[in-house]
Amino acid sequence: MDNCTENILHLTETRFATKWYQNLSPSGDGGFDMDLGAGRDDEANLARIHAVFDPMIETIHGIHQTQAIRRGLVSPGQVRPYGNTWIIDPGRGSGEYWYHVIDSDIIVVSMSVSLRERAVMDGHSTDMVGLGCYMEDMPMFFVEGLERQSPSLVGYVWKGHRFRQVVEDGARFSSCSISLLPSAIPRLARILRVTPAQLLHSVTLLDGRRDIPALTVALGELGSARLCRLMEPAYYRAKVIECFALLVSETSCCPRGPQASSAPSEQLCAAILAYAKSNVAKDLSTRSLSQAFHVSEPSLISTLKKVTGRTPQECVREVRMEHARGLLANTSLSVRQVARFVGYSNQGAFSEAFKAATGCTPTCYRRDRR
Repeated sequence: MDNCTENILHLTETRFATKWYQNLSPSGDGGFDMDLGAGRDDEANLARIHAVFDPMIETIHGIHQTQAIRRGLVSPGQVRPYGNTWIIDPGRGSGEYWYHVIDSDIIVVSMSVSLRERAVMDGHSTDMVGLGCYMEDMPMFFVEGLERQSPSLVGYVWKGHRFRQVVEDGARFSSCSISLLPSAIPRLARILRVTPAQLLHSVTLLDGRRDIPALTVALGELGSARLCRLMEPAYYRAKVIECFALLVSETSCCPRGPQASSAPSEQLCAAILAYAKSNVAKDLSTRSLSQAFHVSEPSLISTLKKVTGRTPQECVREVRMEHARGLLANTSLSVRQVARFVGYSNQGAFSEAFKAATGCTPTCYRRDRR
């Protein structure tokens, strides 16, 4: 490998990886030297984004939605009517990777992926800066020296460079993130009434160890939202502004009060709810959640009970029923299909849970709203 290639050390040997995403920390060695004065070139931006993301997702065995639907791996009603959804090849792993481009220079990503095969990719990145909430194995994949924990808020910069990404089998990644091409930074800074330098400084403070519960919640909502085509542009623009406004407000002018001591618990609960919304069809048992967030089952139960007043399974049922109500009201999926899409293999159990939550059967609920 030549000197301009950045090697991503795999997790099983180092417990973290370096320089795939360069951490924007005050002690960083590279600073920020992108050209923020460049105008927006929509066609060129979209080409760069697809050239970076699509090969990377294919390397982790992603199958684009068009082919996945054709192969019967997913139904049209299961994917958002906008953006790009990729389903992980069931023979090599599981999960979904979704990204959506806004105004040609902002990329929103939501993913939950487990791999059963080692994946290696040599590629080339483009200039990009952003932030995200990372869970499972991802925190230590970004920040050198960061032990495995969930969730972690990380700010990063992707400078144009060649790289090698090595992901070992057994890796599990979950995240909700926002990436900005250089042309988006001054525009977003103007909306927030700060300078680009102030905006970037706020991003540098997200080193994986800083807790901002409201930002964790907002990123989770951004990743789990499913809207009609008419509403999605306004929603995602507003949500991106909200996330960066929360970041700038917290890092620039909001003193930490006495409630700061409870922030880790609140952040954990927010991340669990966001994870449930993004993985509503998957195993969301208390045991599965405790494994995903690397906490004991008793600790998970007591934390959720203290912060929300509910048990983990009460929270999960609420998330599933909310998603089911949306599917029943806005799609023509059968009750059996809706049950499967919200994590119930048995239609009868789903109908009982739905009636207990809403006071009516799924069929009556759909009829009353049409």
